[in-house]
Amino acid sequence: ALETAEALLTRETGDHGRTEVLDEDLRNAVAPLTSLLHKSENARTKLATGTWQAVMLDRLIAAIRSTMPLLTNALDRINGGSV
Repeated sequence: ALETAEALLTRETGDHGRTEVLDEDLRNAVAPLTSLLHKSENARTKLATGTWQAVMLDRLIAAIRSTMPLLTNALDRINGGSV
């Protein structure tokens, strides 16, 4: 799921790297990314601001939140609007 998210971000930003994403990869990425986001947000509430753990989770949460619309758009294109 994280590799799929990375590929979507790479394709969106024009960076070099893996940009090929299979339809199956997109479908399989939704649940793990959603779960990781939820767990990370819950864990973040227990950490003091500024600690390395909080900073790491803040960055992870931001990355997943940036990726989810890309994932949704890609799924909409392959599914004709239904996820």
